[in-house]
Amino acid sequence: MPSFVRIFIESLSIVCVNVFILISGWFGIRPKFKSITNFLFQCLFFLVGIYTVSILAGFATLNPKGLASCFCLIPWNWFIKAYLVLYILAPVLNIYIDHANKRSYELLLFFFFAFQSVYGWITNASAFYMDGYTPISFMGLYLLARYLHIYGKKWTEKSFSFYFSSYVGLSLFMAIIVSIAIKLEINKVAGEMFTYDNPLVILSSVLLLLAFHRLRFQSKVVNWIAASSFAVFLLHTNPNLCVPYFIPLMNNLYADYSGVMLLLTMLFVLALIFMIAVLFDQVRIIVYRSLQPFFEKTAVYFN
Repeated sequence: MPSFVRIFIESLSIVCVNVFILISGWFGIRPKFKSITNFLFQCLFFLVGIYTVSILAGFATLNPKGLASCFCLIPWNWFIKAYLVLYILAPVLNIYIDHANKRSYELLLFFFFAFQSVYGWITNASAFYMDGYTPISFMGLYLLARYLHIYGKKWTEKSFSFYFSSYVGLSLFMAIIVSIAIKLEINKVAGEMFTYDNPLVILSSVLLLLAFHRLRFQSKVVNWIAASSFAVFLLHTNPNLCVPYFIPLMNNLYADYSGVMLLLTMLFVLALIFMIAVLFDQVRIIVYRSLQPFFEKTAVYFN
């Protein structure tokens, strides 16, 4: 049975994908050729680059499925494809946001999340929600974040400590519910608590977003690392690394260590993976800058 600490860590971290989408909604996606080429180049750099290195190192073989994975033509890397759909539809969402009055906007959010909660999270009666792993849920989060940024002044002015402590408290509450459900063998509750369309997970994601919105902090080092944060996702979810290496590695650590030693060991491994991704991304940045004049010339045909 999973330890409470492990469940609590999952409860704290389950918000990551939602927060990424909420950040996009908070600032708004304004599709530009430069931004989409940068995003696609980063994805391809990691997908193609890691597959190539894996072949040269003898960890993988050149085959049709491997080539297809480089262009997300397999079920893996659902997030990249779902985010691209959100990016494509962002101009339509922006038109609604710019022209809708506050009342209609609020009604839209209410009915969207009510429908998603009932037919997606509670009953799983609509397969197209898939626990929030879809562009539909991403669009709801995008609209929610834009609403908070434009109209949610009274919801966004409390202190960092209020939002962050609320986020930790709500995460603790969800972890307790899951622990009890596992002990009582209520599998549905345990399985559905940590899904992206769970209203509690969405609320927890919003609380974390607002906490850092209220944080006044500047650091060139943090900005440098943050610029490559998506690279960490691309590295640890890479189809040539995740299942054959990362998952067994974490399972072995969980089997070989316990308590504080397990926590410290996992933190070290995760920090190491994080820094490898950031450093690898610096190569991507250098290559992209060298190709930028070509992309800028190409952009002329899309303007």
